[in-house]
Amino acid sequence: MDTIVSGSVKESRDSQDCWTTENLEVKLPSPWFYRIPNSCLPEPIKSGRLEYVSCGENASVFLIHKNDECKYAVKIIHDGTDINFPAKEEVNVSLLMSDHNIGPKIFLFGECQGECGDGSSWFKINFHFIIMERMQTTLLSYMSELDLLKNGKIDETKIQSYEENIETIINTAVDLARSIWKLGYKSSDVHGGNLMFDLEHGKPLRVRWIDFETMVRVKEPMTKRDEEYIIDLLRNPPF
Repeated sequence: MDTIVSGSVKESRDSQDCWTTENLEVKLPSPWFYRIPNSCLPEPIKSGRLEYVSCGENASVFLIHKNDECKYAVKIIHDGTDINFPAKEEVNVSLLMSDHNIGPKIFLFGECQGECGDGSSWFKINFHFIIMERMQTTLLSYMSELDLLKNGKIDETKIQSYEENIETIINTAVDLARSIWKLGYKSSDVHGGNLMFDLEHGKPLRVRWIDFETMVRVKEPMTKRDEEYIIDLLRNPPF
């Protein structure tokens, strides 16, 4: 995806950094991009430098760099792209998951009016932002590191450590998924890219699910079959 993040003064395609000046501009899948006035953005975004992480159909995620530190991430959601699960509902579910230590801790959230267009014509649209704690890596990335280890010089001790950590992460993820079901939701987009954690002394800490735009309502409790399905998706990424 050709994603360009820029301020009104400087643009960097290579580093994918964002300097927030007069406007925050994010290019979506061609030919669309959106523009958010800097004046309505919260201070951590306004005075920090944003590093692009990912972009989907209706949201973009950045890391916030400030004073040589990077403690926070921000998700900016384009309202109105999914009538079945609107942006405000994603914000509410994200807050619920944060409160129950299922998702990353949220520090600030809000709404801002901006524009969406193709560069020549624009229309008004609302954006929602969620500022949350930065987490270190995803299960998908960690599994890719293990593949590289296996394909390189064999280090059985390190490989075993990775494999044990992955089992710990997956088991924790299933426990968290069970908690999500108890809250009346389940994810329709289960994969290792939506599971994040930190590492300390080589061991996983604070495993958290992310990306709650794919939640669907459930009434029945989680079954053994559901659990096995989640484990299979995490152990065998579909992409």
